[in-house]
Amino acid sequence: MKFFPKTMPGLLFLLMIAGTINSQDKQDHTTPWVSDKGYWNTESNIHDPLDHIIRFYTNDGRLFHTEKLSGVKLDVDKRKTKMKLKKALEQTMELYSKQEPAKQISEYLVAYLK
Repeated sequence: MKFFPKTMPGLLFLLMIAGTINSQDKQDHTTPWVSDKGYWNTESNIHDPLDHIIRFYTNDGRLFHTEKLSGVKLDVDKRKTKMKLKKALEQTMELYSKQEPAKQISEYLVAYLK
């Protein structure tokens, strides 16, 4: 019987705290280099760091463009590179939806990512 009166204030305090935890606004914590139009994937070789293959996918996982870059060193861990790849993905998706030829899309990507 002595246990209940001693723990009651602690339980009430925990219930008050628990009620306010869920009342905070939910914030969107998506990273800025993630596009809502699709995603990209890079492939490179450790022995040849200047050659890369970049693949662009739609959100449903359909590959819509592949680009081979030679003579360019991409550091995918850098924020600037990720933002460039996001912009390239969005521009490529836009050109692709306009039925532009693949050669024009490739020329744009090579010029933008160098």
